[in-house]
Amino acid sequence: MPISFEAQLEQLNSKLEAIPVGRRINLHFQPLPHQREVFWRGDQNIVYVKGRRAGGTFGAAGRIMELLLKHRGRKALWIDTGHKNMLKAIRRIILPMLKDIPERAWRFNQQEMSLALWNGSYLDFGSAENPEGIEGWGYDNIVVNEAGIVLKDEKLYYNTLVPMGIEGTGAQWFFVGTPKGKGLFHQLYLKGLLGEDGWVSFKHPSSINKFVNTKLLERLARTMPTAVRQQELFGDFLEDGESFFLNLQGASSGAAEGEWIFGEQYSLGVDVAKKEDYTVVWVVKHSNRKGIWCERWNKTSWPETVARIKTINDRFHAIQLVLDATGIGDVVMDDLNRLGVGVVPVIFTQAVKNALCSNLAADIENGNFSFFRHEITIAEMEAFQRIKLPSGSYRVQGPNDQHDDCVIALALARHALGPAPSSLFGVETFQGIGARDAMEDLARIN
Repeated sequence: MPISFEAQLEQLNSKLEAIPVGRRINLHFQPLPHQREVFWRGDQNIVYVKGRRAGGTFGAAGRIMELLLKHRGRKALWIDTGHKNMLKAIRRIILPMLKDIPERAWRFNQQEMSLALWNGSYLDFGSAENPEGIEGWGYDNIVVNEAGIVLKDEKLYYNTLVPMGIEGTGAQWFFVGTPKGKGLFHQLYLKGLLGEDGWVSFKHPSSINKFVNTKLLERLARTMPTAVRQQELFGDFLEDGESFFLNLQGASSGAAEGEWIFGEQYSLGVDVAKKEDYTVVWVVKHSNRKGIWCERWNKTSWPETVARIKTINDRFHAIQLVLDATGIGDVVMDDLNRLGVGVVPVIFTQAVKNALCSNLAADIENGNFSFFRHEITIAEMEAFQRIKLPSGSYRVQGPNDQHDDCVIALALARHALGPAPSSLFGVETFQGIGARDAMEDLARIN
């Protein structure tokens, strides 16, 4: 008669003994390249957004178990959606990793939901269904599995989890999951993409896992509604409501094109860093009205910034470079002009910014402009806001604590293309957001 899981645990627990110091113990687990890229790093906050079956849970579990084995007395916490899901992760993922380790080297207490190792390290498990049951302890590593679901409860994160990771240098966090709409998980993902200190973000589709049957995946994808496919297989954050930029998934595809092609015409849009912002250069190809290359950097000297812009301009033999010449951008324009680069300056007012971004949004929505899949730009566009002012007019901007440099550079690059052949430039796009002022300002910069 097969022995039950609980009986196996009881037998293993009864055999727990001291293991000689220095004994080499290895996990029954070899991370895949993409798992190693994501989890085997020292960043304090790692956000992993992925399609279903991409291997995020396995990767996080493997890394946590390795850290527990390598470091004596290490304390880790695994948070999951509920008790049943935790038991599945324990039975099917974590305990099988210990099959090559002597049975007396570890003990799992199902009542306390805690896995103890011979070296004093341990991994506690907690359920988002019962946050009160996990409070009161501090940890060196914290995994939030199925973060798209768990982090819908912001109170759980801020009130219960965050205080558990504030001792010493602070816990290392792994946020892992498939998106379930927007919310806190999306906000944390943006922190990594937009370069906030201590945060790094990754996103992989289901197909990144070499064990996934790609033919079956493609067949499944063809039968799924677009929104479901983008969320569950590609790990895209879908809009919960109205967004300034629509049809981003349809407009962003393919890889970058890093080299000039004879006979093609290219233009550049450049947003120059101010204070802690980024300098961003977007390159567009005129023949298909597509953004094909993007570079983004910060914390460089002005001569280096000017040199990098000129290098990109020369590489693509650009016929036009449209630059935000407001403030310090005016200095960069003068330096570029001295180097022989012709610059079309744009002096930003709120109406001009509204107009540029609105034209970009309209062309994307109407299929008149596209760009290669640049994740930071997509993240900025997803976070972009249209704010109604007390006067009744509007302004467009990124969230107060995040960047919109990629959006502005892309809007400037699209402006270099001029109106799409099938549209009337500006009139419909500006409807209701200061059309007359925007048109007058754009007339002045042309």
